[in-house]
Amino acid sequence: MPYNKAIHNRQSIRLKGFDYSQEGSYYVTICTQGHQPLFGEIIMDEMVMNQIGKVVYGQWFQLPARYKGIQLDAFVAMPNHIHGIISIMESLPDQTIGKIVGAYKSLAANEYLKLCKSNNSPIEKLWQRNYYEHIIRDEEDYSRIVDYIENNPLKWEEDQYR
Repeated sequence: MPYNKAIHNRQSIRLKGFDYSQEGSYYVTICTQGHQPLFGEIIMDEMVMNQIGKVVYGQWFQLPARYKGIQLDAFVAMPNHIHGIISIMESLPDQTIGKIVGAYKSLAANEYLKLCKSNNSPIEKLWQRNYYEHIIRDEEDYSRIVDYIENNPLKWEEDQYR
């Protein structure tokens, strides 16, 4: 489809004027393309990851090796999305949440493609465009989000990304 400004004009969902490289904690959610359940399934209120789920899980925890000055906290892979907390401990101008999330999506997608090829599985686009983020403002907000992430499999039936 040729570019049509009326259709393809995408607006940023980031907070205007906010420096996403500054120290702080960020809650991110990344969904699969079309909300396809590619990462596993919820069985008896627990997430049971398949091979693709294990890939996206593993790639998440490799981020601190690529990006010095970040720490990861709560994380969950759900059937069709992931939730995680990234804390930037040292502000570096070229190390924004957007770049970190973009690298994660790219690394996980590359591993997913390798897995599909090795299994002769059909290849679909792994991630939807963009991601959701929330700037964590204080300890109460942080605790509430950690609780949400840790208990997300228990609430799968009510999940908005389902």
